[in-house]
Amino acid sequence: MTIRLLGRAFEITLIALFGSMALSASAYAQTTVGPITYGTGQNVTVLGPKTVTTSGTVTVSSGASVKFLANSSVTLNAGFSCSGSTFQGTVDTTPPTVPTGFSLSNDTNTSFTINWAASTDSMVGVTSYEVSYNGTSLGTVAGLNMNISSVPPNKTALTPATMYQFIVRATDALGNTSAWSVPYAAITKPFAAFLGTPKANTTVGVAPVTVNLTATAGGTSGSITKVEFYSGTTLIGTTTTAVSNQTYPYQFSWTKVPWGSYTITAKAYDSLGETAVTAPAAIKVDAPPVVSLTAPANAAPGSIMLTATATDANDTISKVQFYQGGTLLGTATTAPYQFNWTNVAGGSYTLTAVATNSFGATTTSTPVSVFVASGITGPTGLKIYRPAQ
Repeated sequence: MTIRLLGRAFEITLIALFGSMALSASAYAQTTVGPITYGTGQNVTVLGPKTVTTSGTVTVSSGASVKFLANSSVTLNAGFSCSGSTFQGTVDTTPPTVPTGFSLSNDTNTSFTINWAASTDSMVGVTSYEVSYNGTSLGTVAGLNMNISSVPPNKTALTPATMYQFIVRATDALGNTSAWSVPYAAITKPFAAFLGTPKANTTVGVAPVTVNLTATAGGTSGSITKVEFYSGTTLIGTTTTAVSNQTYPYQFSWTKVPWGSYTITAKAYDSLGETAVTAPAAIKVDAPPVVSLTAPANAAPGSIMLTATATDANDTISKVQFYQGGTLLGTATTAPYQFNWTNVAGGSYTLTAVATNSFGATTTSTPVSVFVASGITGPTGLKIYRPAQ
């Protein structure tokens, strides 16, 4: 690594000091160093956190162990000198790992403590964690937990059997900050369950479709033993395992769902024999359109009226498009679905109609082969048609 020395070029061989260096808490805020002399036996690390710049005469004597760390730049002015000592200048922009391993403790009807596992940092260590709720910071802590009894925007007190989602990020001694964590769902007592997906009043896809069912549960003094997913009163599936690092950790895939309307709930069981049921979510699985190209049959050159029928079992048709091979000829948005294809030359064509419903689902008709006879114009303008050779 080449470190800038104002007034002259200066290249220093860097030596790792992780086994011997001692971090000085008072050095964390330093950004300008000097004038100073580091003498024999001194073991010093200077942290930016943004930049480290030497000022005046800075001498590192033989036998000193000095390390400058910053997350932007390390600049050594002309007064810097190094006499055979161990010296390292490093720009570190690597953030800590994202916090994971969330859990809840000290939970009551109106408060709880959220906990997380320690993040790791490649060089200088994590110094703080920031907790956020709905885009508003709740502050920073040096430890691995935060007690919460109210939330923004007006320090609203927590209410019983309610879910609150929090995100956490870590910052190291140089000011490098991790990405935000996956939202953690914390639930006040008593026992309650919440559905993650599907969302209420949504169309989840076109039949046959796979619907991902997710839920979370909490507020119990015991442990969650299983979660069941229902469509109305019909059991769809059961899970006994919580997926780690997920906001809604209880998950099940409902496959090959036919078109129609459904009401989804999840029912959680705990080790104390109690149950909690989520609020219902009404969803719809869309039916694909049905479309048929009904005209034309074989025709003469000139203008040809293309006609199609299109219906949908639980939605409305928004448009029908007419194609010749891969070429769009025209579009009809209202029934009867027709398009006048003009200037048609003699030859053979393959025509299709594509229906689209208001959800965006499409269906393509069975292709129709059409032969347009070639014509010979006589002296009177009469066209005489002959079959293709």
